[in-house]
Amino acid sequence: MKKVLFRIGKWFSHNLWYKLIAIFFASILWSFVIADTNPLTKKSIEGNQVVFRNEKILGDNGLIIRGGLKNLKDGVAKVEVETSMREARYVTTDSVSAYIDVGRISEPGTYDMQIKADVSAGARATKFSPSTVTVEVDKFSENRIPVQANIIGKIPEGYHHSEPSFMPSVIVVKGAQMDVSRVQKAVCDINLNDLKTDLNNSLPVKFYDADNQEIVDGTFSDASQSVVVEMQVLPMKVVPIDAEAAINAKDSVADGFEYTGYSCTPDKVTIAGKNIDDIKSIKLENINIQNAKQNVQEEGKPILPDGVDIVNGTKIVVVAFVSEKKESKSFKNLPITVTSLKNGLTAAVDTEGIDVEISGRQNVINSLKSESIKLFVDAFGLEAGVYTLDVKYELPKSLSDESVSLSKSKVIVTITQSK
Repeated sequence: MKKVLFRIGKWFSHNLWYKLIAIFFASILWSFVIADTNPLTKKSIEGNQVVFRNEKILGDNGLIIRGGLKNLKDGVAKVEVETSMREARYVTTDSVSAYIDVGRISEPGTYDMQIKADVSAGARATKFSPSTVTVEVDKFSENRIPVQANIIGKIPEGYHHSEPSFMPSVIVVKGAQMDVSRVQKAVCDINLNDLKTDLNNSLPVKFYDADNQEIVDGTFSDASQSVVVEMQVLPMKVVPIDAEAAINAKDSVADGFEYTGYSCTPDKVTIAGKNIDDIKSIKLENINIQNAKQNVQEEGKPILPDGVDIVNGTKIVVVAFVSEKKESKSFKNLPITVTSLKNGLTAAVDTEGIDVEISGRQNVINSLKSESIKLFVDAFGLEAGVYTLDVKYELPKSLSDESVSLSKSKVIVTITQSK
């Protein structure tokens, strides 16, 4: 083995300078040959982005590409080019423009399209990997979808948010008919958690189908995927409503009538605004009850400082109670009769009469006479004996709503056989 290595070393070292000079002149000669003939060579260019060409023609036919390049990972292809040896080093990805020509497609469908390429620097594309790409073409469609808010979480206690507004408020969804027809809602998520300041941000929009499932695989063109959301966030608190101060002309209702009070529903409201610390109650616009002869019900219209609103637009209802004036009248020593007494019996009451006080509407009470009041005890079914019976009364029909007070509610009745 050592002998073999020795001989090889000796061969290389023998006439070394002659050998080096020979290699040098051989290289020069080869360079002249290459420069004179410039033979062709092949070069593979990786990572060429494949684009669609003549999409405008496709669009003019009412068509659109759906889903991009179906079987081309990251949309790039490998292109093998043939070029001269001298120019090969100048051929790069920037020199290669790979494309798919869709200008001749005239109807929807799925097509296997050949990749083509334009190559600069005098080169030409000879091979592609992959050689074809699947392209899906659909009819072009568009639809206008209003933006909806999806409120997430809860605003911190003591704060209120206004209804959000969107810019734009309607999204024009354009794209493949198959995808556009699926879109039923455009939803913007708004998270209220820890939100204490006004919202004025650009937020993403999601598309949902009829089953309320988010559409993540659709292809859309010219559709804004975000909107500017504006929403006020304001401190809030609960304050009472000063309704009685709004009731005007309490002493000027119709003659014979009087104002007796009011009700306010609700009696408190929640207000929201920038400067509400000094607001202790809410006043209402005047409610006029002049010459009223019955209850007056009106919607209370709140008087609010600028920048302050009632939360949720709560409706306020105020009722001013107006009724006829009340009067009391006393009748002294009215007689009591015994009714339903059996034949052959007589009865005697232990008192000659009792006092009666009747309270009610002034105009009715003032016209009431003692003869109109009937006091009696009912002796139905009673035999001779001594009984304690309830005193009953009978009034004119016009006194049905009045109250009656008797000086005695029971009397002693003695029933005897007639002589």
